Amino acid sequence: MHFERQWKRYKRSSNLKDAQQIRDQLMACCQEELAEDLGNLFGEQLDIKEENELLQEMRRLAVETQNHLVNIVRMRAMVQDRDEPVRTYLPRLKGGAGVCNLTVNCSCDPSTVVSYSDRELLHCLVNGLSDKDIRNQVMGRVEVMNLETMVKFVETSETDTLYHHIPKTFETWNFRDIVYPI
Repeated sequence: MHFERQWKRYKRSSNLKDAQQIRDQLMACCQEELAEDLGNLFGEQLDIKEENELLQEMRRLAVETQNHLVNIVRMRAMVQDRDEPVRTYLPRLKGGAGVCNLTVNCSCDPSTVVSYSDRELLHCLVNGLSDKDIRNQVMGRVEVMNLETMVKFVETSETDTLYHHIPKTFETWNFRDIVYPI
């Protein structure tokens, strides 16, 4: 997907219009192994293939597919790093969720595809929190929270925890005891 976006930008900025030039430039983008695989696949026909056919085969040959379950297990194993704010942890989780295909087909009429990624992200976020006290606070809540509300709650708890660990030096200072040089 990233390559295809880059390819469209390159074509546009290079003003490529001719089918042969497009094919030649597209083949020049390939690593040697991929170009060789395309040559083996199409043989002499390589020089007359349409751009969309080449892109489709490039994707099929270059992109290794794996079971979505592998990605889901990997995402569920992600944990918040020590001292990592929840607003930094969440994008890492979202990156992991982006390759998981977290959708189901709804049995409604007409049938639609429904994403459950926010629900899965919420579960993974709570499970992976590094601060056990904050996790217990979250799980002790009675009301059901959506992902954004949960992130705000955790963020507030992190701030409170950080604030309580800062020494309150100004509160304990006795300014009468300070000796000023004359």
